[in-house]
Amino acid sequence: MRAEQAIPNSSAPRWLATIGLGFAGFLLAFIPLQLDFAPYRLSLVFAIALPMLAAQAWGWRHGLAAATLGLAGQFPWFLWRDCGWGGAVLAALTTLWFAWHGWIAERRQAGPRLRYNPYMAEIAFLLLHTVAMFTLFRWALALKPPFWQAAALASGAAPTIHALNLGLGLSRFFALLFCDVLFFL
Repeated sequence: MRAEQAIPNSSAPRWLATIGLGFAGFLLAFIPLQLDFAPYRLSLVFAIALPMLAAQAWGWRHGLAAATLGLAGQFPWFLWRDCGWGGAVLAALTTLWFAWHGWIAERRQAGPRLRYNPYMAEIAFLLLHTVAMFTLFRWALALKPPFWQAAALASGAAPTIHALNLGLGLSRFFALLFCDVLFFL
């Protein structure tokens, strides 16, 4: 039985499960796998697979709810505090990522097409993410340091942005792979 058949569409248990998966993903995001490549550190956040389950199974509204009400999209603010206002860009991109893949999952139910493949959708999102990191993220870093982190980064060097992109890209790929494998079991 597929996940979308197990719980009725508009039921409270489905929404509670969505918010619960989002909150579990938020909490577990504080235990990333850290890979050190001096002077950079890659953070692989595998916990984003939990809210992605809701997005893949029940669509973009549930992905958005897991990211906002379940706080799963807000982990960049806390995990990378030294990014200052750049955390807002990362949080917005993470929230958009959950909604994007939920929307793609809804379209995929109409019939398998290459453009609705989750991995093709991830490539498209990764391009958008990279452009946003080299424009919006750099701009946000240049803003006055935030009140919660006076020693925040003031600029985004290309290698730092590459490391963030690589870490988030790998985390997202493994989250999609986890969901894909789980739904085929």
